[in-house]
Amino acid sequence: MTVLIGVLCSDGVVIGADSAVTAGFIERPFDQKIQIAAEGVIVATTGDIGLGQRFTAAVTSAWQKLSPSLPMPIDIAKALSVEGLTDFLSTGLTIGNFESGALVAFPGRGTPCLCHFGYKNLQPTLMTPDFWYVAMGGGQLIADPFLALMRRVFWRTGPPVYQDAVFTVTWALEYVIEVNTGGIGGMPRIAVLASQGGGQLQARMLTSGEIAEHRQNVQNAEAYLREYENILRGRSGAPDIPPKP
Repeated sequence: MTVLIGVLCSDGVVIGADSAVTAGFIERPFDQKIQIAAEGVIVATTGDIGLGQRFTAAVTSAWQKLSPSLPMPIDIAKALSVEGLTDFLSTGLTIGNFESGALVAFPGRGTPCLCHFGYKNLQPTLMTPDFWYVAMGGGQLIADPFLALMRRVFWRTGPPVYQDAVFTVTWALEYVIEVNTGGIGGMPRIAVLASQGGGQLQARMLTSGEIAEHRQNVQNAEAYLREYENILRGRSGAPDIPPKP
């Protein structure tokens, strides 16, 4: 099982995933659910591992074939879908009869884009400022209501900046990993597509140290919520609100 979470931000894209795979009823570490497939391109897959490897390779191939004129984002999304489906169908698979789906972040005409490729059909859906976050995989049923809460609390006015989204995606991943019934586990893994120093959009994996900092912020936020009982019961001593991560 897997959980993927993607957020289209006002200044980039954040994609997160768990890092476990179940093999022979044993949960093992697996860090290849998110990869930098090409310069500026992040691919996160769910479903059959082999098909995930093939789709990532197909995205890399399609990206290298794109015209230097940089077509519209929807044209890029369609090209990635066609390349992936062509590969899958070449070995006898049929649409609706394979176990694979993905989230892909890429720059489209200098703008950060996030595309959801449907499970079992790889049909593309671009995220927009009105529909800016998505979850996939076996953990989706847990992630969706948690993300709805994050939207109500933190994302009331629209998509967040990517640094804030890293915090909320970390919190969502930690929650899903903790409460899932099995098969979703390991440490959260997060990749971002964002401008570094005001320059070109770049894709990179966050380091374990960067993720650890956000995990600590999650622990601080949860500790504050636990102490909120003091306010509800009229007791003093409630902690100060932790600083914004």
